[in-house]
Amino acid sequence: MKNKFIVAIIAVGISLLFGLPHLLIPMDLKAKNESYFPLDGGMGSQSAITMEEVYTYVPEVQEILEGRWIVHDTQLVEYKSAPSPFIGETAPAYLMAALSIVSGSVANAFLLADFLFPPLTFLLVYFLGKQLSLSHHLALVTSLTMLVATDLISLVPYPKPVWDMLIDLLRKDDFLFFSRNFHPQISFPLLVLTVLFIIRALKNLKPKEAIIAGVAVGFQFYTYLFNWTALALSLMLISTWTLLTNRLSLLRQLIIVGVSALIIGFPYFMTMSQFRALPSAANFFEKSSLPPRTFLPITARFILLIVASLIIIRKKSLALIIISALVVSPILLTEIAVLILGQDLEGKHWIRRVIMPFSILIAASVLQAIREEFAGRYKRKTLDKFFQLGYGIVIILVLQYGLRVQIAASKRYAPSYTVVPEKQQVINWITDHVGRDETIASLDTGFIAEIPAFSQANNAIPITIRSVASTDESLDRFLRIAAIYRVSSEAVADLLTQEGFISRVFYFTAIDEGRVFHLPPRHLELILLQYRNILENENVSTFPYQLDYLIVGPLERKVMNTDFSDSFHFRTVFRNGRYQLLRVNDE
Repeated sequence: MKNKFIVAIIAVGISLLFGLPHLLIPMDLKAKNESYFPLDGGMGSQSAITMEEVYTYVPEVQEILEGRWIVHDTQLVEYKSAPSPFIGETAPAYLMAALSIVSGSVANAFLLADFLFPPLTFLLVYFLGKQLSLSHHLALVTSLTMLVATDLISLVPYPKPVWDMLIDLLRKDDFLFFSRNFHPQISFPLLVLTVLFIIRALKNLKPKEAIIAGVAVGFQFYTYLFNWTALALSLMLISTWTLLTNRLSLLRQLIIVGVSALIIGFPYFMTMSQFRALPSAANFFEKSSLPPRTFLPITARFILLIVASLIIIRKKSLALIIISALVVSPILLTEIAVLILGQDLEGKHWIRRVIMPFSILIAASVLQAIREEFAGRYKRKTLDKFFQLGYGIVIILVLQYGLRVQIAASKRYAPSYTVVPEKQQVINWITDHVGRDETIASLDTGFIAEIPAFSQANNAIPITIRSVASTDESLDRFLRIAAIYRVSSEAVADLLTQEGFISRVFYFTAIDEGRVFHLPPRHLELILLQYRNILENENVSTFPYQLDYLIVGPLERKVMNTDFSDSFHFRTVFRNGRYQLLRVNDE
């Protein structure tokens, strides 16, 4: 009973730790007579975590709330019915849509998620630790460390980097990693839950348990690409091990798991097959991947950890074998992807979201085995006190780290969560008056991100990584819209040299060898030549894509060379001191 109470207290503490920014930032803004909005969009530098939530995941939740069964292209109306790889994030979109309905809005849902999912993850990892036969205290420390200081496993055993991270916060300039929704805030606990189902199925050897585990694995196809690929390969490795060691009862269970998963995943694979037939599919994979590299210098320490566990841990449980396979699989996948595809499919996601957290569990199992080895040489009571002291020190270091990170990030990014009244008025008007099949154009990447996030309207210029449209089409859309605003070639060139703008239009197709967003001079010259040709002829009547509204805000006024007052193509439907919204005349 005492142990359960401690677990519950820590779970509540974790909830408050991850929800702390939603308590601190409103207090800070209230003192300045400003309003708070949990998905930023205000002034000043923005949190990379929240910014990515806004342009990536909030629009997917909106897709479900608008009545679509699966997630499609969230940016362009022309691709709403096209098959897309975003079907692979439908499960977390449904969870957040349900939370949005319960809480009253998408913004409230993302706020509540910070209070709800981290403690859920803590509890699931704690239970997984118990499956590894970790002691109560070690399971608590392991789960807490994984959740709050995941990166620690990549720095051990070097004292200075550990000090720099935990004490000087040199490696952290944003909120805690598990604040990031969907991934890993939702996708990771779903992965841990799936692993628990698999362990249960292999322990109990009941077909019903294997079917349940298979259904859980199947839902991973709709949760996160990096999770299901790592899980699929790990199941193949475990199946090979059961075959080589003649554990046929386990192999039978794994076959049931695999068949059940494939049945659930059939619509996913059908959609992906249809997507690969699209002309833009090859470009999508190109803009989603980086130049090739090996991750062995990074993953070598995790390989050594696996080897150490094989040597030190005498009795290897099924849970340890499954988790070890789940660490080995993405190590292999990072290299296989480069060898076969010649590209890095952002292998860092496999490392940070699968390898690192599960490696912490393996490290804890090694520590448990070392403790048991010493138990026969020293007095049990003395040994227990020594380890409990160590656990206490780790808990204090991890909690102070998490607390300081959340406080520092809250202070740094508070201005970006300010409600800008004039901008909010525009979004409110769009929400009330613009239909789900209508499109809006802006040159402001902030607005481009927020239109599909906070309304049912669509973009005329997409966030290219979130659309199945090709990079060439995204660029063409931008240039044609710029021509409608009558932006000079010099101003277009200036926009195309800004990293934030380059990343939204080109994404990884504009990554140089130093992994910096950069357009080579020759490429920029060709784009400007293309733009000059468009500028001579472009107007709204020749625009080849759907266009219903234009936003004229501070950025547009800075670069455009028209006020649209003499154009019969547009009429003003909304205006305030900062923004003007123009409706494209049907004629």
